[in-house]
Amino acid sequence: MTGAHGSRRDMLQGLLALSSVAALGGCGNEGSRQVLPANVQFPIGSERYINSYTEREEQIVRLLSDILIPDTDGPGAIAAGVPDRIKRVLIEWMDPRSRRDWVDQLNVLTADLERRLSGDLLSAEHGDIVVAVADLDQRAYGEGGKAASAYRAFKREVVAAYYTSEVGCTEELRWLAVPGDWKSCVPFSDIGRTWAV
Repeated sequence: MTGAHGSRRDMLQGLLALSSVAALGGCGNEGSRQVLPANVQFPIGSERYINSYTEREEQIVRLLSDILIPDTDGPGAIAAGVPDRIKRVLIEWMDPRSRRDWVDQLNVLTADLERRLSGDLLSAEHGDIVVAVADLDQRAYGEGGKAASAYRAFKREVVAAYYTSEVGCTEELRWLAVPGDWKSCVPFSDIGRTWAV
């Protein structure tokens, strides 16, 4: 995720956005205004604030998240609440311009997949979508272009949302709330899975 096509800064910004959502519970209601850029003119939670993320976009995020991290021997992206976490970042954390840019990238990604599927993404056969996403994944890390960039950004956000969720931290990774003694070199077979923190 932090190789030639994705910077450490991009990853950290994504993680910051996701972690910020946890602090939003007490950050505003219908009567309070969000302290963000001046172009935010309406309260958190108002219809005008929310309705820039459509049901179709939400369905596409859910579909692609499930394809990228499906249920296997452990819970996948849906069980971990990845689509809901992404929605909360969009609705409650991003300013309108950032949200518009994010949705524009999602539309670029969707258009590329629909071109490959020769039809509507949400109406296509699931197996065909999986093949199209796998093909895009291979291309995205071997070539440039808008679709490749949009896919890499989307995949980073899905992975970040998954591994910062309770499921990702406690079931996919190992979780130790209070670290014990420091061991600088431990055989991976003794641990079995990478630590969450």
